[in-house]
Amino acid sequence: MCASKENQILLEKHRLPKGKEQFDGILDELAAAAQAEDEAKEDQEEPEEDGWTWLKETFGWVLVADVFILIALSFWLILGQALKWLFNYDPLIATFLMYWDPYIQSLLGIFFSARLFASIFSWLASGVKSQ
Repeated sequence: MCASKENQILLEKHRLPKGKEQFDGILDELAAAAQAEDEAKEDQEEPEEDGWTWLKETFGWVLVADVFILIALSFWLILGQALKWLFNYDPLIATFLMYWDPYIQSLLGIFFSARLFASIFSWLASGVKSQ
């Protein structure tokens, strides 16, 4: 009988609290970590924004979109040519060729010039930062 009472006392002593008290310790640790992180951010100097930040933010989406558009156009060309060779089905490749000269070539020129401009801009910006 005495051993079981001692076991019950030990169990009650090490039992996790129920309800809100169970998470108070964890929440206190999280709050302390968040406060330490905020203090560390305050200590760091914010990097200076260069004059070209607006250009990077405004036209950065073009460099992402062109990859997906090029993939879609390539898929259209390959699918159209495969359908022509395998099943003698011309409308898909004919539509691609109809749009090739006025629209697709113009779009590719814009994308390639944007990519070239971005590469030159990046090269010039990294050269200015290193000096």
